[in-house]
Amino acid sequence: MSISSFLKTPLALTALVALVAACGGGGGDDDVAAGNADGRALGASVGALQPAPSNLSGNVTCRNMSIGTVSLDSVFVPVGAACELRGTRLFGTVSVGRDATLAARDIRANGNLQADGAAHVELGGASTIGGSVQIKQGGTAFVGGATVGGDIQLDAMRGAVVASANRVTGSVHAVANRGGLTITDNRIDGNLQCKENVPAPVVGGNTAASIEDQCVPGESGGGGSGGDVPAPGGSLSGNVTCDGLRIGAESLDTVTVPDNSSCTLQSTRLVGSILVGRNARLDADGVAVNGNVQADGSAHVRLGGPSTVGGSVQIKEGGSASITSARITGDLQIDAMRGPVSAAGNTVGGSLQAVGNRGGVTLNANAMNGNLQCKENQPAPAGGGNTAALKEDQCAAL
Repeated sequence: MSISSFLKTPLALTALVALVAACGGGGGDDDVAAGNADGRALGASVGALQPAPSNLSGNVTCRNMSIGTVSLDSVFVPVGAACELRGTRLFGTVSVGRDATLAARDIRANGNLQADGAAHVELGGASTIGGSVQIKQGGTAFVGGATVGGDIQLDAMRGAVVASANRVTGSVHAVANRGGLTITDNRIDGNLQCKENVPAPVVGGNTAASIEDQCVPGESGGGGSGGDVPAPGGSLSGNVTCDGLRIGAESLDTVTVPDNSSCTLQSTRLVGSILVGRNARLDADGVAVNGNVQADGSAHVRLGGPSTVGGSVQIKEGGSASITSARITGDLQIDAMRGPVSAAGNTVGGSLQAVGNRGGVTLNANAMNGNLQCKENQPAPAGGGNTAALKEDQCAAL
């Protein structure tokens, strides 16, 4: 499953239920009200998000309701409420209130998406926002695979935030986020700027007119290996030690990134594996690996799509990591990482396991044949739209 087809399956509504119940439901207003007529908090059942009435029109207040492929003016999600938009068309804007939750996929809005103090915001699928996306001073957020006519602003968020594989006509700004920030594989006509984020963001694979501050790969503890030099064309073969090199569409056996070094792989084909040493950095896009990707104690690992791994991806006891739009035949294991970790839009033949991570884990729209298991992560993982044979422990609602 790619990020461009984000959340084709229904969101785990129990996660929305839990968020809304904890916040006490929504308040009243003057527009068309949706969901529970008396504004009470959602109950513990999946059915608490009510299907939209067939006669919705104009400006709509989406209180604990699921809206499908209708054309409306604007949508407002009131304080503490939950709203799902699936294929909805809007002449105006989407506004999300404090402690509210929005799950939007395949929507088209002529105006902006604005969220101030929201508990959680998801914008996925082939969504198009004609204006800007502004998400600030809230909990968690995921913006993936969207086309945005204006800017994306992600400011002062407390939880994990991911912006991946978006097409942005304006600029992307991420300032003073505190729950772990991942910005990968975005195509930006304007500038990409990251400042005052703690921990430093996971970045890589972005293109922009200017990439600044913490968004520069390798700056301030962020990901990437932008300083690597091109490998001489046609000079590599067999097993290769990638020490400060950028390797393109070569066919090799196994690539080893030695301790304290960096390596960039672009469309590289490997009969063997990729092995990443301690405090080393790997930035890989569109690679095909018959074996495994293994990193033990690495500073940063980024595996961007469309990549394929014939074995498993095992990343442990390191800094930060981002795995996006990869097809993995075996398992995806991310354990005991100190910095922010994200996995989005991956297809996993085995299981996905995240155990004992301390920098924030975000899991969105991953599809696996095996189980999704999360244990002993602090803070608990964020995200949604994952499909698995069984979801366990901290990932049960994701």
